[in-house]
Amino acid sequence: MADLSNLARQAESRNAFVASKLAAYQQSHGIDDAALAAQLGCELADLTHLRLCALPHPDRFQSEVATIAAHTHVNATKLTQILSVA
Repeated sequence: MADLSNLARQAESRNAFVASKLAAYQQSHGIDDAALAAQLGCELADLTHLRLCALPHPDRFQSEVATIAAHTHVNATKLTQILSVA
């Protein structure tokens, strides 16, 4: 899992990944991974998989967020909010 965690952190600098939006959200709200996981209603380990997901395409935003949320065990409504503002 350490390799995936490293990849997920590297994805923060790539705008095509959810990781970039999550990093911006965490920085702007001053929260750590534990607080982010709590907000998303998931386990810490789920954040790694979430970060490695591609950002939803604007034309399919809601359906792709739902797919990502189901795959990574996060709250779809909260993920939508984070991805929309970050």
